[in-house]
Amino acid sequence: HVRVPVDVPVFVYAGARDRSTCTARDVSLSGMRLEGAEHAGLGSRIYLEFALPHHRDFPVMAIGKVVWTQDEKSGEKAATGVEMLRYFPSARFAVRSFLDRHKRRRLNYNLFDEA
Repeated sequence: HVRVPVDVPVFVYAGARDRSTCTARDVSLSGMRLEGAEHAGLGSRIYLEFALPHHRDFPVMAIGKVVWTQDEKSGEKAATGVEMLRYFPSARFAVRSFLDRHKRRRLNYNLFDEA
């Protein structure tokens, strides 16, 4: 799936009392890249809650799995790759709507560039 750049806060729940906040840097229907996430290791299941730009009324809640991690490098924050396993009701619609809106806007800009 195509990933769309974003800059939105994400609440990550790795357990009943284990909540952290990080930032999503890109999102797609199948996953997202998080910066600053504190979580268990690879393969761990996490619960995510976030709101996408222009869809603040539809918070996205999903279950994901940590599929890769990247340690902090010079000038770059630590990052985590999350595969979406399940979206809660209406969350898939909010993500798909956001991605479609981005795709249409990009297509419109490309059409204006050709003129």
